[in-house]
Amino acid sequence: MIAAPEVSHLAVFVVLRGSAPSVAASIHERRPSRKWHNNIMSELTESNAPLAEPPDDLPDNIDTDCPRWVEELGIPYRAREALRQLMAAGPLATPAVRQGLHHSNPAVRVGCCKVLDHYLDESALPELVENLDHPDEEVRAWALHALACDKCKEGACRPGEDDVIPLAIQMLLTDESRRVRQMAAGLLGPSVHRHPAVLGALEQARQHDAHPVVRKIAGWFTPGGPRYQRLLPKPARRSRLRRAVAATNR
Repeated sequence: MIAAPEVSHLAVFVVLRGSAPSVAASIHERRPSRKWHNNIMSELTESNAPLAEPPDDLPDNIDTDCPRWVEELGIPYRAREALRQLMAAGPLATPAVRQGLHHSNPAVRVGCCKVLDHYLDESALPELVENLDHPDEEVRAWALHALACDKCKEGACRPGEDDVIPLAIQMLLTDESRRVRQMAAGLLGPSVHRHPAVLGALEQARQHDAHPVVRKIAGWFTPGGPRYQRLLPKPARRSRLRRAVAATNR
């Protein structure tokens, strides 16, 4: 978590990017298929899937190996092993990974975002925020995930919700890619009972987003949705149960 009262890099970038608009466009609808639903669930949970076992010993020349592994993220047949090595290096890979966030190959940037998703360093926050404007939708989606997903973090740096939520709301309501919007909806959902702005953004996406999968994911976390109910704070759930019991006894 970024310490207060200092103003974090991320908070400054939130201000510079501006706030999210109040209205999202409504376009045509299409019913998602079962395969489509399964694919989106896979995308939303992919970053939490375990990687292959890391190597037992890191090489002595890791300072030179990390830049090489970053480059290999852009080579399809070497990318998985390169990601495994960078994950094993953890914070030691941060300087090379930060350089990778400026790489011309989007696949390299995506891989670096995945490393930072687990081993986020405050020094990398400006580069991650800059990648929210990258032309490639996968880069934008993973940059947002690295900033917003607390579940994946293994280090001490965890950006505060007050810094991250405005970015995720903006991506949900304005990004042209349904992949980015669905990622934003899934990341915002767990905060729905803590931040009123999140509920408003999810309701807006549920009603007006152009893509049925984004609307469906947003609906999970709005009143009447299954995850909205499960995420209710326990005292609120008990009060709701007492009201239901009282109503049946009348």
